[in-house]
Amino acid sequence: MSLRGTQNSLVAVVVSHNRLSDLKCTIEALLATPCCAIVVVDNASAPPVVAWLKKTAQNHDRIYPIFLATNRGGAGGFHYGMKFAHAYFTPDWIVVMDDDARPHAGAIAQFCAADWVHWDMVGAASFCPKGNIAEMNRPSRNPFWDFRLLLKTASYFCVGRTRAGFHLTDQDYNADQVYPVDALSFVGLFLRHNILDRINLPKKDYFIYGDDVDFCLRARQSGARIGFAPWLRFEHNCDSTPVRVLSRPLWKSYFTYRNGLKVYRRASGVFFPFIFVICVFKWILKGLRLKGSKKLYFKMLLLSVYDFLCVTGDTDGADKIAQIQSWSKPPN
Repeated sequence: MSLRGTQNSLVAVVVSHNRLSDLKCTIEALLATPCCAIVVVDNASAPPVVAWLKKTAQNHDRIYPIFLATNRGGAGGFHYGMKFAHAYFTPDWIVVMDDDARPHAGAIAQFCAADWVHWDMVGAASFCPKGNIAEMNRPSRNPFWDFRLLLKTASYFCVGRTRAGFHLTDQDYNADQVYPVDALSFVGLFLRHNILDRINLPKKDYFIYGDDVDFCLRARQSGARIGFAPWLRFEHNCDSTPVRVLSRPLWKSYFTYRNGLKVYRRASGVFFPFIFVICVFKWILKGLRLKGSKKLYFKMLLLSVYDFLCVTGDTDGADKIAQIQSWSKPPN
């Protein structure tokens, strides 16, 4: 089904997993937009979520559900969702989001009415329900591609504020211009459909975390022009501050570390050996400061580094979660 020919024809891709109340809000928001189609990838949710999505799709001909047999994480969900949207609809643009994120009223219409001739990918500004900037969705630039930015990031690293060195500032969110950036999150990310012909789909093996940054960096390396449009606004039902790695479940820390190394390798190029040593050393220090669960932490750290160095190809994220969760279970 080709949607080409209309101005900025747009298909939305939503990845969902067991957050029915959030999914309902997101679908309601998207149905009020000029999106030509809404592709919802369900990551093996519980039966009530599946039943609701099937019924809703029957009542709205713009909703196209995809039901995955196993949970493939956000990375797998976006992989299959973009693949379907690109192959089946051939729209001018695809916009992606999690089930707990949705456009503000009028944001999609603003995008469709604008001229994006100078941009291949455009990111919206994501805010938490209370109005705070969603830190996990803050756009960034790659310091390893800009020497001055690298020096700035290094200086911020010395005072423990590394993120501030290469992410956009709060002031940038109030501007009326498009900022060139290198990385955006998969919340309110608009991309031309032909980008997928150039760089292929998001990598499924990331499972969660880092797949969006890897996707954007590959796009930039292919010559794509990526911009941040702060007046396009999305709501993301999340905490306004980054979650400390050590306060997460152990399996989430595994993906944070393993995937972080993958992203750093792509971003840093020849600098990566130094970045690898710095990261692993920093993570070891974090483990040494733990007051409990040191053994499990270092077991997780060893697994994440080993898998990064030695495991290639697509891996089953659900199996990794089960493996790590089994460590803390008492023996039968």
